[in-house]
Amino acid sequence: MIYTNIFDTHSHYDDEAFDSDREELILSLKDKGVVGVVSCGCDIPSTAANRDLAHKLIFTLRRVFIPKIWRSMALTIWGSLMNI
Repeated sequence: MIYTNIFDTHSHYDDEAFDSDREELILSLKDKGVVGVVSCGCDIPSTAANRDLAHKLIFTLRRVFIPKIWRSMALTIWGSLMNI
C-alpha cells in the first residue's frame, strides 16, 4: 500500500538520535507521502533548534510544548520564545 498526504503531527527531529542523517531523512519524507511535519520543542533550546531546522528545511514546521508545571510561567516563557 502506498500512503499519501501524511502529516506527522508530533516528532522531535532535533533529537541527537537524528544527528547522523537528519537532513537526508527529512528530505526523504516527501517522497514517502509525508506532506508536513511538526517537530516539537520541549523547552526553549529545543524550540530554537527546531526553528533553525525549519528555516533550513522549509518542509518542517515547529511548535512548542509547555508542560503543565510551567503554565504559571507561560507568559514569561512566551516572552522568551518571541525573542528566539
